[in-house]
Amino acid sequence: VMLRINELSQSGAQPDPGQIEALVATLPAGRILLWLLLMLAAFAALTLAMFVMPPQVMFQRIGGWHALRRSLRSSLRNLPAMLVFFVLAFIAIFAIYFAVMILAVIVGLVAGQTVAMAVAQLLLMAVLMPVFAGAVYAAWKQMLGPAGAVPPPAAGGHVLEA
Repeated sequence: VMLRINELSQSGAQPDPGQIEALVATLPAGRILLWLLLMLAAFAALTLAMFVMPPQVMFQRIGGWHALRRSLRSSLRNLPAMLVFFVLAFIAIFAIYFAVMILAVIVGLVAGQTVAMAVAQLLLMAVLMPVFAGAVYAAWKQMLGPAGAVPPPAAGGHVLEA
């Protein structure tokens, strides 16, 4: 299909919409959508599997494959919380990106586009990397961290501790 469309475009003639429709109709849309769905599922599984894997390998000295399995299992057990995290992370990234781009436009007017893009990239990485590294660390501590590392909160008492 792609070769035929390239031939039509290189011939110099205006392609007929009917020809294009006939070529597109021969595409296996069902199989393409199935592959797209499979890739989406694989991406989601890999994202969940690698979410708290690095802290396990770094702090608990667990092997990579075992850490992947534990991370996937704990992420699936905490799927509602993970979905909330990813939605909030998307909103936060969008808001931070918007603010940084406004700043980049101002810097671009003053110092040029190259400097503006360098400042924007530096600010994005300086803000997003520590925030999300801390979020992954906090998630690891809550889901898979060492037992007894954080004492449980007092149950129902009105006691303030200092």
